[in-house]
Amino acid sequence: MVKAGDRVGAYEIVAPLGAGGMGVLFRARDPRLNRDVAIKFLADKHAASDERLKRFEREARAASALNHPHIITVYEIGEHEGRPFIAMELVEGRSLRALLGEGASSMRRLLTIASQIADGLAAAHERGIVHRDLKPENVMIAKNGYVKILDFGLAKLEPEAVSAEEDTARLELVTTPGLVMGTAAYMSPEQARGLAIDHRSDQFSLGTMLYGMLTATRPFEGASPIDLVHAIVYREPEKVTSLNPRVPAAIEWIVERCLRKDREDRYDSTGDLARELELARDRMSDATPSVPLGPVANARERSRWALAVVVAACLAVAAGAWITMREGARPQASAAGRGNATIYLAVQPFKDVSPEPLSPALGEGFAQTISARLGTSKSVRLMNALGVDIPSRNADDPRVICRETGANRLLRGSLQRSGDTLRVTWAIVDTAGVQIAGDAMEGAYRDLFVIQDRLVGQVMEHLGTQALPAKSVPAGSFHQDRYLEAVGHLVRNENPASVDEAIEILSSLGDSPIVLAALARAYLAKRIIAGDSRFGTLAMETSQRALASGERSAEIYSTLGEVNALLGKHEAAIEAFRAALSMQPDYADAMIGLASSLDSSGKDAESEAAYRAVIALRPALWIGHNHLGVFFLVRGRYAESVKSFESALTLTPDNVRVLNNLGAAYQQMGRHEDALEIYSRSLAERPNAVAYSNRGVCLYFMERYEESAEAFERATALTPESWILWVNLGDAYRWSSTQTASAPGAYRRAVDLGEKELALHPRDGNTLAMLATSYAKLGDARRARNLATMAIGVAENDAYALYAAGVALEVTGERDRAVSILLQALDRGYSVEELRRDPELSELRRHPTMAKALDQPKQKREGA
Repeated sequence: MVKAGDRVGAYEIVAPLGAGGMGVLFRARDPRLNRDVAIKFLADKHAASDERLKRFEREARAASALNHPHIITVYEIGEHEGRPFIAMELVEGRSLRALLGEGASSMRRLLTIASQIADGLAAAHERGIVHRDLKPENVMIAKNGYVKILDFGLAKLEPEAVSAEEDTARLELVTTPGLVMGTAAYMSPEQARGLAIDHRSDQFSLGTMLYGMLTATRPFEGASPIDLVHAIVYREPEKVTSLNPRVPAAIEWIVERCLRKDREDRYDSTGDLARELELARDRMSDATPSVPLGPVANARERSRWALAVVVAACLAVAAGAWITMREGARPQASAAGRGNATIYLAVQPFKDVSPEPLSPALGEGFAQTISARLGTSKSVRLMNALGVDIPSRNADDPRVICRETGANRLLRGSLQRSGDTLRVTWAIVDTAGVQIAGDAMEGAYRDLFVIQDRLVGQVMEHLGTQALPAKSVPAGSFHQDRYLEAVGHLVRNENPASVDEAIEILSSLGDSPIVLAALARAYLAKRIIAGDSRFGTLAMETSQRALASGERSAEIYSTLGEVNALLGKHEAAIEAFRAALSMQPDYADAMIGLASSLDSSGKDAESEAAYRAVIALRPALWIGHNHLGVFFLVRGRYAESVKSFESALTLTPDNVRVLNNLGAAYQQMGRHEDALEIYSRSLAERPNAVAYSNRGVCLYFMERYEESAEAFERATALTPESWILWVNLGDAYRWSSTQTASAPGAYRRAVDLGEKELALHPRDGNTLAMLATSYAKLGDARRARNLATMAIGVAENDAYALYAAGVALEVTGERDRAVSILLQALDRGYSVEELRRDPELSELRRHPTMAKALDQPKQKREGA
C-alpha cells in the first residue's frame, strides 16, 4: 500500500484519511492545479475479488458521468502498480451520520440537507444512474454546509442491467449475522425482495434518512437483519408527528410519500421531490424550533372575502365544471341499497409478471381500454378504479377496492409476455374477495386488441350481458402495445411527464382514428396543465381530424366538447356533448360536460335539469351530487348545496373534495365551527391545499388572523403556484397583529402569478377581480380600478367576482361605487354573513344604503 510521499500518477500522497467499506482513502496533492484531492484504492482484502473490482469500476464510471454540485467530483481514473484508483474531490467536513450524533439542529437546516441530497440524486437519475446504497455514511456535509453524495459503488447504470445474482448477493451480504445493519436499514422494499429497481428506490432510502433526521429513530426495526428486511417490506412506520409534533404536516407528507411500499405511489421524478423539499424549507424560518437529533436508534427509543378560492380555484367552477369532473371522476359509491340487476364493475390495472418487465403504463392502458368496452353494456355500470386513491397497503385488497369505488364486482388480471406471445389471466371477485370467475388465454403480442376482444367476450358472457362491438383495427396496423401504453399514461392526466410521454408515443403511431382520438385527449390534458393555448388548438385540430377520418365515438365528441368549453365556445361544446350522448346516453363525462356548458352559457334552468339527469341516471355516481352541490353553492342556495354534498358523502364518506365543498357551504352560511370540523376531517384523510385554504378563510372571518395565516402558509407550501392562495395569505398577514410586514411580499407573489393566469384567460371575471384586490392593497389604485371595471363588465352575474371587485374599489377609495357593486353581489347570492365580518369593509358597512341592506337581507342571501 502507498505511504506519504509516494507518487500515484500525477498525485503526491500526503497522508491516509481512513478506510471503510471496500476502499482505502488518502489525502494527496495535485501539483498541476495546486489543490488537494482524495485518492481511493480498493482495499487489499478485496483486490482479488472480481465482484469488488466490478463495483469499484462502477463507482468510478457512475460518479465520473455526473457533474453536479451535490455529487462528489471524480477527476481521474487510473492504475498504480496494477491496482486501480480514483482521484476525486476532497470534501473536508463530516458525514451525515456524524451530524446526526451531534445534537439538536434546526428543521430548516435539515430540510436544506435533504433537498440538496434530492437535488443531487435527481441529477443522477436524469442520467439513468440509481445510487442503490444511499445512507448517512454516504453523505458528506462540507464545512461550508454543502452536501456531497459519495460512494456510487452499488450504482445501477442504464442501460447496463444489474444482474439478479448481483442483487441477491447484496441481500445475502446484508442478512449476514453480525453485520452492522446500516445498509439494510435504508433498503427499499423492492430491493429487499430482490426485484428490479429504479430511481424511486433511492427516494425510499432518502425518506428513511429524513425520517431519522426528524425523529432520531429509524422507521423500521428488527432484532436481526432478516427481521429488519421483513419490517421494511411489510410494516408501516409510526407517523413522524407522533414522534415529533413540531414537524409540519407538509413535511410529514413528503416523508410518507417517499416511504410508500409501492414505488408507483412515490414521486414520478426525484426532481419533484427536491422541489417539494425546497418549498417546505422556504416556508421555515431560522427561528423554527430545533429538532432533537441524536444517533438514530436501533430500537424505538382564500380569499378571506372570497370563497372564490373554493369556487374558482378549488372547485374549478370558473374554469368549467368539466375540469372537476376530469379530476374527480372517481365514482366511489356504496353498493348498499342497490338492486341485484345492475352490476357495478371496477377494473384494476393488469399486473405485469413478464420475465422482462413491460412498461408499467401498459397494464393501466390495457385495463382502461377494456373498461371502455365493458362500459358500453346497458347492464354494467363502470366504477373507475384507475383513478381512485387507495393506500398502497390496501392496493391488492379487493374488499377495500370495492368499498372505495362502490363496485360489487372487481375485474383484475395479469400480463405475461414471452417472446412474441402474450398470456393474459383474468378473474372476477366479489366484495368479500371471493373469486367467482376467471380464465387464461394466449395470443400474438402484436395483436393485443384481438386478445382484448376475447377477454371482453368472456367477461360479458359470465356477466350475462353484451358490449358494443369493437371498432375494426387492421392487425399490425400500428404498435398496439405502444398505443395502450400511451392510454395508460393518460390515466394520470394531471401529471405533466405522463401527458408528455403519451403525446410523444401517440404522435409516432400514425393517423388511425383511435390514435387521433387519444392524441386529442392528450393535447387537451396538456392544455389544462400547461395553460398554453397552442395545445388547445392542437386538441381541436386533432379531434376534427379524428372525425374526418371516420371516428364517430362518444369519446371523441366528448373530447371535442371539452376543448370547446375550455376555449369558451360554450354553444359548440353543448352541441358536441349532445352528439356524444346521442351515441352513448349514459356517458357520464359527456353528461356532466353538457351540464357545465349550459351553466357557463347562463342557462341555469337547463343546467340544473342536466345535473339532476346525471343523478337520476347514475344515482350511485358521487360526482353528480357533488356538481349539483357546486351549482347551488355559487348561486347562494346554501341549504340545497349542503343537502347535495351530504348525499355525495353517503356514497364516498372520506372524499376530501366533497368534504371541502361541504365546509365551504357551511362557511357561507356562517356556520364556521361546523366548517372547521369538516376541514379537520378532510385534513385527517390527507394534507391538501384546498382544506388548508378554506380553513384559512374560515379563521379569517372569525378574526383569528394568525391562525388563518398559518393555514394559508400550509396551503401555499402544498400548492405554491396557486396565485389565489397567495392573495389569501396576504390578506391574513395584512390583518395580523404580528405579521403585517409580510403582506406586501405575498401580494407581489400573487400578482406575478396572477398576471400569467390573466394572459391565458383575459376575460375571466374572478381572475380580473382578485388581481384588482391585490393591486389595491399594494397601492396601485389605477391598475386596481381598471381591473375591477373589466371584471364587472364581463362577470355581471358572478357574485364572487362582483364582491372582489367591490372590495378593490373600497380599498382604492371609491366607496359609493363599491357599495353599488357589493349590493349587486348580495343580490346574486353572495353571503351576507361574510360581508358583515369582512374587516376591509368595516367603514363601508356604516354607509346608509349598505346598513339598510344588511338589516333587511333577502331570504335567498341567508341561504334559507
